[in-house]
Parts: sequence; structure tokens; C-alpha cells
Amino acid sequence: MKRVGSLVLGAACLCLACGCRQADSNIYSIDVSDEVCHRVDVTTYGSVKLETTEESLVYSIGDIIPFHGGYLIPGREKVLYFLKDGSYVARVGQKGRGPGEYLDMSSCYVYQDTVHVFSYSGKDIHKYVLDEGGFVAAGEVNIPDSLSFSRVLQTDLYPDRYFVVNTYRGIGGVIPNVSIFDMDFKRLCSSASCVKDGGMQWNYPFSSTADGVYFAEYVTYTLTELRADAIDETRHFDFGVNNYPDKYVNYTNSLEAIEYFKTQDTWNKTFVTIVKRYGDSLYVMLSSGRLAKYNLENGKSEVVRFMKNSTEYFPVSTFLIEDGYMIIPSEVPEDMSNPSLYRIPLTDIFRI
Repeated sequence: MKRVGSLVLGAACLCLACGCRQADSNIYSIDVSDEVCHRVDVTTYGSVKLETTEESLVYSIGDIIPFHGGYLIPGREKVLYFLKDGSYVARVGQKGRGPGEYLDMSSCYVYQDTVHVFSYSGKDIHKYVLDEGGFVAAGEVNIPDSLSFSRVLQTDLYPDRYFVVNTYRGIGGVIPNVSIFDMDFKRLCSSASCVKDGGMQWNYPFSSTADGVYFAEYVTYTLTELRADAIDETRHFDFGVNNYPDKYVNYTNSLEAIEYFKTQDTWNKTFVTIVKRYGDSLYVMLSSGRLAKYNLENGKSEVVRFMKNSTEYFPVSTFLIEDGYMIIPSEVPEDMSNPSLYRIPLTDIFRI
């Protein structure tokens, strides 16, 4: 059997509030070789196309966030709200400099049933609530001038905390870091070791669910868990044999690394894009349409590869698990109409 690599999760402290058992070892291995990977033809399942209007164009999907019987879809510098049948409802805020407006969107999340949009250039967090089919501005939070963030996240799992990434963009003397602040922007803890130079260029570095908050660094495969007052960097991904030159192990420019990957065979593009936790399992989105599932309770694991047909893989930018289904978006069509959301039963994807 040809072995492409293995996925190893170092997890020295996996016992969370859900009550999962303490691991006997800090090493977890998942075989991601092509021969053992289960394939799922996405196109055989039903899909819902997001309504396309002049106002509702998404272009690219950064996340799928459940909200009031529908989905918030962060797109290109804007956040749109669709119902589950794909009907477009409203945009969250408008572009501009006036009250409730923002020029750019660096982060979007739902916290305490309120939509939050963080603007990097404005250094503020805009709040919106749903009201009669539209969104009404519900205040904003100004970031202190002494701080400079590129991404911000809050989660109901750990109330009264800001999880942030600073604005390192190749500036000399600035160390990229992930930090946790309280509501008065007092820094509680910080770490730079889980963030490499250039890592800020990903739009959505935090993967947050009701069961966990993670920061995943591709290429270096660092998996960092964030809690209310602590940053746990004890886990990492190790695929065994590198599929890229050694210089990219400790890369200094993420875009340069991406350009290298584009020149390689599709199967060998083995890097982590998203890590989410649902219940007792980690779902690790890999490159080339692959998704690894690792059960933290029993140690069982498997890998699925999403396919367009028998030969072409189906790239996945993000995913949502809801009511026993996995929801994944399609690529943006060439005619620039909105993409579709595929809804696939988890029992059809994973066999164990």
C-alpha cells in the first residue's frame, strides 16, 4: 500500500467540559492515504442555491453561520443573511463611514444572539440585531488606540472574552500573536509560538463551534485550543514525510507557500485549513477536498474525500454540521451567480 502520510494530533489536554476521557498518549494518528480514504460524490445529493440578486452576490463563502432559521454568509467584505431554502433576506450593515456602516469586514460572528462585524480599518466592532426581516444597528465597540487587531472572535462558549490576532503584516519588530482579552481589553494571556510570519493573511483563522475554539496553522500544522483564560498549544499535526521543501516548514510568507502548493500534484497538497469540534469528535478539513474525523472518546478515525465525479475532487472552503447533516458550499460558478449549499447526511460520509 502506498502511504501518502499520516495525520498526528498531539493532545496532552483533551478533557473539556463535555467530559471526554483523558488520553493515555499525547499522539493521535489518522491515516490519510489515498487507498483508505472513503469517497463521497457530492453532486449526487440535493443542493440549495443561494438566491442571486444584485445585492446578494457572495462571490466567495468564508463561513456558514447558523442564525434564526437561516445562515449568515460572510462573503467579500460583506455579510449576507439567507434562509435555509436559499432565499435572500438582508445584508448585515452597509458599506460606508456613517453610523452602523463599515468599510471592510475582517471578522463576523454571532455572540449572545447578536451579529458582530469587526472592521480592521475602522478598529471597531459593529453590532446588529434581526428586526422584521432586516438588521438594525445595536451599537459598536471601539478598539483602544494602543491595540491593533486583524481578527476578533467572541463565543457563547466562553462569555466576556475577546479572542484576537494582532495585525502583523511583515512589519519589522512586530511579533504576530494570538491573545485573549477581557471586555475592558485587558490582556489575559498571549502567545506568538502558534502563529508564523505571514499567517495573518487567512481571512478566518478561528474555527469556533459550541464545543470548542481552535486556531489552526496550515503548513506548520499547529492546532491551538483557546479557552476562557488559557491558550493550549500542546497539539499539532504531523503528516510524516513532508510533501514540500523543508524551507516551507517554518515559512515566512503564507502566499509564497500557497503558490508552491498550486504547482504540486493535488493529492500531495496536504495541509490543514479548518479544525472544528462537534461533540466528542474533531473534524479536520484538509486540502484537496478531504475531511478527517477523529473521535476523542474511542480513538477511532477515518478520512473522506469529497468528489465532483469519479476523478475530480470537490474543494471545500468551509463546512457546518447541523442536525446530523454536513453542509458544504460549492465553488463559485463561472457566471458569478451565487454558489449552492450541499446537504449530506453524516451517516453517508462517515462509516464509524
